[in-house]
Amino acid sequence: MDAIQYAASYDGKFGFMLDMKARVQRGWTLSAAQYAAIERCAARDAERTTSQPADPVTETGMYRAGADVFKVQRGKDSGALYAKKLISHNGDRLMESGDVKRVEFEYAPGWVRSLSAANRMTVDEAKALSIRFGFCVVCGAFLKDAKSVARGIGPICIKNI
Repeated sequence: MDAIQYAASYDGKFGFMLDMKARVQRGWTLSAAQYAAIERCAARDAERTTSQPADPVTETGMYRAGADVFKVQRGKDSGALYAKKLISHNGDRLMESGDVKRVEFEYAPGWVRSLSAANRMTVDEAKALSIRFGFCVVCGAFLKDAKSVARGIGPICIKNI
């Protein structure tokens, strides 16, 4: 799609593109830099559209993409879903609190849009992984209590099931 056509038909919320749409609608001439910026925006929009799965993630939980494991959760303020990737350390990692961690979840920007509902782990898969690494199968919080670790679910989450 031509940059002028893209700008004229833009229906998003990005301020720059709204400004370019107004310029095109008024018949104003665009500079080479503006034209190039519009082309970059169009390419990014096309990339986002083609990279999103047909069945996007709509629920929190544990997901697998190839060998990678992700915990999908909601932001406290926004309520939007985002993903954290399970990172395994070679050997144990001593935390400032004195706790020893073998794994941790690290924010994985953009991954929630790359995962699909089909990537959601089964209860048995998630439970086996949670028992192995000691985190809750429901929320991904790290478990300390021996009974919680053995069943793979924390005391708060087990009440909500």
